[in-house]
Amino acid sequence: MDYHVFINSLLEYYQLYERGLKKQANKYIQDYVISLSQWDKDKLRDVLFHFTKELCDEQGYDFCKRGNGRIPYALDVFLRDYLYSECLENKMPQLRWFYELYKNDKFGVNYARNMLEKAYLSEKCDTKTVELFFYMWIEILAWGLHHFPNGCLITKEAMENAVKQCKKIISEKDVNEKFRKQLEYFETLYICYYQFEEDNRTKTFEDYCHQADIEFICNNAYYYNY
Repeated sequence: MDYHVFINSLLEYYQLYERGLKKQANKYIQDYVISLSQWDKDKLRDVLFHFTKELCDEQGYDFCKRGNGRIPYALDVFLRDYLYSECLENKMPQLRWFYELYKNDKFGVNYARNMLEKAYLSEKCDTKTVELFFYMWIEILAWGLHHFPNGCLITKEAMENAVKQCKKIISEKDVNEKFRKQLEYFETLYICYYQFEEDNRTKTFEDYCHQADIEFICNNAYYYNY
């Protein structure tokens, strides 16, 4: 019953927002979040747990998203505080959920990677956590080659550390073959780049890629096949 009340209240916000009454919608959700803080703590914890599970693991409730694709700001902050308090107790899957929801958040980003690492080290680490943790390092490699072959956005040490972390995960967990191939591709591409630099660019970068039997097409951005 409590959860249905909660969801229906969010639906009310969404209906106001969709009608173009954004100020009223924002005022409504701000007032509702204040009322949530008066709920019984155990009851509120259960509701927020269920809601976050639906968001992260069931991909449910698109109706509560709008504009930039995030849930209403006031509720978002409230939910972040709830998850942060749960993460302080190293609870799973809350640690993973925090990363999923707040890895790009202005404030949550400062904690997100740490939460995901704790999730990975947890006895309750699940397959999705492993994939997210592995891909967190893959994203560093992907970012670094964004301007290849004109330059590299990360240091060689950062590249080597990201590769090392990925291989460590592979040695400890069951990692999807697609992710393994991504790592192999990126590592090879960096080897080509460093050789290209060491040889003072006497040949084209594509020559090194061809020799390594990988494909790289550059057009002011990076494109890759694996």
